[in-house]
Amino acid sequence: MLSLGALSFAAPWALLSLIALPALWWLLRATPPSPRRVQFPPFRLLAALSSADETAVRMPWWLLALRLALVMAVVLGIARPILDAEERLPGTGPVMLLIDDGWAAATDWEQRRKALLQAIDRSEREGRPVVLVPTAAAFADTPDEDLLPLPAARAREVALALKPKPWPTSRATAVTALSRTANAGAWPPGAVIWIMDGLAEPTTATPDGAASNATQPKLSGSRNVDANERMDVGMLVERLRALGPVSLLLPRSDYLAMVLKSAPLGPLGPQLAVVRAEPGPEKILGLRFSGDDGDPLAQRSITLAAGQRSALVPVDLPTELSARLTRIEIDGAQTAGGVLLTDEHWRRRSVGLLGETTGEQPLLDARYFLQRAMQPFADVRQGDLATLLARPLGALVLTDVGTLDPASADTIRKWVESGGVLLRFAGPRLAREASANDPLLPVPLRAGERTIGGALSLSDGGRLAPFDAASPLHGLQIPKDLVVHRQVIAEPSLDSAEHTWAHLDDGTPLISGARRGDGWVVLVHTTATPDWSNLPLSGLFVELLRRIVDLAQGGDTTTSTSLAAPLETLDGFGRLGPAPSGVRAIESGAFADTAVGPRHPPGFYGTTGARQAFNLGPRVADPAPLIAAPSAVPDGANVSLLGEGTERDLRPWLLGTALALAFVDLVCAFILRGILPARALAVGRAARRSTTHVVRATVLALGLSAAAGTIGLAQAQTVIADGTAEPASLDTRLAYIQTGDAAIDEIAASGLAGLTAVVNRRTAAALAEPVGVDPERDALEFYPLLYWPLSESTRPPSPRAAQKLSSYMRTGGTIVFDSRGQTGGGNGSAFGAIAHALDLPPLVPLPENHVLRRAYYLLADAPGRRTGGVVWVEPTGEHVNDGVSSVIAGSNDWAGAWAVDSGQRPLFAVVPGGEQQRELALRFGVNLVMYALTGNYKADQVHLPAIMDRLAP
Repeated sequence: MLSLGALSFAAPWALLSLIALPALWWLLRATPPSPRRVQFPPFRLLAALSSADETAVRMPWWLLALRLALVMAVVLGIARPILDAEERLPGTGPVMLLIDDGWAAATDWEQRRKALLQAIDRSEREGRPVVLVPTAAAFADTPDEDLLPLPAARAREVALALKPKPWPTSRATAVTALSRTANAGAWPPGAVIWIMDGLAEPTTATPDGAASNATQPKLSGSRNVDANERMDVGMLVERLRALGPVSLLLPRSDYLAMVLKSAPLGPLGPQLAVVRAEPGPEKILGLRFSGDDGDPLAQRSITLAAGQRSALVPVDLPTELSARLTRIEIDGAQTAGGVLLTDEHWRRRSVGLLGETTGEQPLLDARYFLQRAMQPFADVRQGDLATLLARPLGALVLTDVGTLDPASADTIRKWVESGGVLLRFAGPRLAREASANDPLLPVPLRAGERTIGGALSLSDGGRLAPFDAASPLHGLQIPKDLVVHRQVIAEPSLDSAEHTWAHLDDGTPLISGARRGDGWVVLVHTTATPDWSNLPLSGLFVELLRRIVDLAQGGDTTTSTSLAAPLETLDGFGRLGPAPSGVRAIESGAFADTAVGPRHPPGFYGTTGARQAFNLGPRVADPAPLIAAPSAVPDGANVSLLGEGTERDLRPWLLGTALALAFVDLVCAFILRGILPARALAVGRAARRSTTHVVRATVLALGLSAAAGTIGLAQAQTVIADGTAEPASLDTRLAYIQTGDAAIDEIAASGLAGLTAVVNRRTAAALAEPVGVDPERDALEFYPLLYWPLSESTRPPSPRAAQKLSSYMRTGGTIVFDSRGQTGGGNGSAFGAIAHALDLPPLVPLPENHVLRRAYYLLADAPGRRTGGVVWVEPTGEHVNDGVSSVIAGSNDWAGAWAVDSGQRPLFAVVPGGEQQRELALRFGVNLVMYALTGNYKADQVHLPAIMDRLAP
């Protein structure tokens, strides 16, 4: 690299081409331009006759200077000048790039990847190999990769393929593996650059059995490093300093990841906790609650007060919405730690208490104790049997009820067998009236009650023994001061142990349960008040009631020994998808003791009908900053923030300037050759005006080149590189916006392919195969119509992509937004965020007389795979973009109706209209294409009745 003050050249050899500039100057100056074409008026032949000697005209000085400047711009651009280039990397050995790719790195992943690519570029300029070291464990069953120096080109490919993992980092493992490999290979001292996520790792080991498998980079022929090894950043930096000087790149505090966790039950039910890494100014966050189909159910705001790290928010959803809830996430967080998946344990059940609270002391009534205990997790209501069963009910509670009348008993029996849970509490009345063959009791009871302890007894009461592993109550903590003084006794039988869920230390049952059809009958052998025990006064009372009420959704007493297979898992960005290969099942009773890792990523486990949520947030420590204060910077480490680099590549500016000057040179050549109209530059004024025009054009071109340096040239280079611009510029074709979801993109591609075939078959249009485009890097100007399928996970475009999309719509392009059966196109949360990012104009429902309804077919509706959704368009005037709306939004899933396979067979059923509805959907698609291609040429049909009336005699 050649440095001239603040200016450096990455390819200084290209500057040798400047030696040829004098020869080029002489060649251009000696070559006259082509003769100028003039008029030949016969009557002025003699007047124009001149006998003076004529010599060839030399090239104008300004044209010579223009072409020399063009050549210099090209040469300097090839030399790749860099302004304020970073200092040369220390050492002579390989450049070791460590990057934290755990869940916390997803917050600003693009910024981290940009810094990684810049470091690889620096290594390439210096001709040094690169060692790329991710610090998070790789996916299970991934082949081990040795930490070997790679060429910069190969390292760049690996870096582009990196994505954050949905589990924490294991920095000590990565550093140890790197040190061993470097020592074994006797690498010369190099440079170490570590792009960190900014969060401290816990200093204690965590139960991550999966992380200790062969998933970390390792030294060939050596054993893997223990993944539970933990070191603070100072110790890690000290080990890395043996390999070369260490530079740490940290994110700004605004980009430190936050965690969403479940909190202890509050007075209103389940609570959520949002925890940030360090105290800061007041921050208002949004929480989004979603259902299984991705539809938004509710939104809540949570305020992190100034100086506070965490805040609580209750999950106070109505029962109907709570039953559909599957996902809660911090709006905009886009990390696995910012997502909390929910299962049956999060849903509020409806519980009925038979009877009404009566008496002079209602606060001592059993129903009062039960209502207060179940209020945080259930909707509790009281009343008679008919009133309670008139609405959906999950559990029914009877307190000290003896014999029921036959009609009520039969009604309750049928309700239990259909899936309900009957919970009964003992008392004096049940002890007197219990029947040995009562079907609404799990076990036969002896008459009377048993008293434990007393004045003449050495015991002060019965103690509760630990719950058996097969009990639904297994795992609950038993208070040491829990005492039972009275209970009803079950008749001994061969299956008594099978029905016993809890027993005292002397073996007598305290809680019994039995299946009745699809439901359960459960008996607590003591009262729901403190009369017979202090169980209602303990925290265990709330938890065991919650476990029993949870059975209303199909719980099983044997789940503690069953395996929950992986169904769907989260990626590092918090997106739910199919479980990768290598993910292992979790024992249902071991969820609380299983750590998140490659073998067990966060997600849903179990079966489709009974899935359990396995979340990252509750299984990681509260986030804390890696470096809490400037004084905590590790010795010997150079710490800087991501994005602070001042290095600026001038190559795009210079090549953009060269492109603009080439355009100016072409225009000047056309003028001098007479190809452009001569009247534009009269002969008498040519000498005076030409210089002025060229100067103005040059100034304009330089301005354009500045834009090209930041946007235009980068876009042109990318378009040519990805191979989409050239075919798109030669053929008319449809395109869809790539969402990053492979399933959605495949449907969009199949849908546009089916629509293209229909348009080519039925109309005079000739469309080529559709393509997927990325607004971030692809040119959009070649496509008349863009189809954008939306989903719950769709994120707003980046500022660069938003600028390109807005420019596309302003210059006549049309984007079709399809929320695919979600909330209507005008109201969906994904569409709303995109509309805000693109600053879309107000939309109106598709008018009855709109050209889109008659662009090719006459249509009354615009169905897709679904029907009934409102189609929204821009109220565009006829003199703006030829009257074509730049936005068409809806929710009918048009691509799903158009989609066909390779044999042109439909891929998806359409409801409710079947094939007739599919035909109407195809006709609407044809209208969309013709509308985008031809504009408002059929707008006169709207006025056809008035025209016919005017022409009538």
